Amino acid sequence: SVPPVTNALKDSNTFFVVIKEYTDFATAEKSLKRYLSLGNKVILSTKDSINFKLRMPFINSLNDTLRIKDSLSKHFQAKAYVELP
Repeated sequence: SVPPVTNALKDSNTFFVVIKEYTDFATAEKSLKRYLSLGNKVILSTKDSINFKLRMPFINSLNDTLRIKDSLSKHFQAKAYVELP
């Protein structure tokens, strides 16, 4: 039998917290490698070839976005912000 879906799973959404932005791919890639080597789960994304973002993916309640964003801002000493897919 299939286990019931819990409220935590039903109320979860995918979102990203952007921790750094770059205008140079080489610098963005260097930072990505550094964060990955420290065990952080970060991804590098871009919608064009000029702006690059280091983002952390989350599957969590949208009610937790402020707490997560503030925590990551402090941890990475950056002005993090939330992005929805």
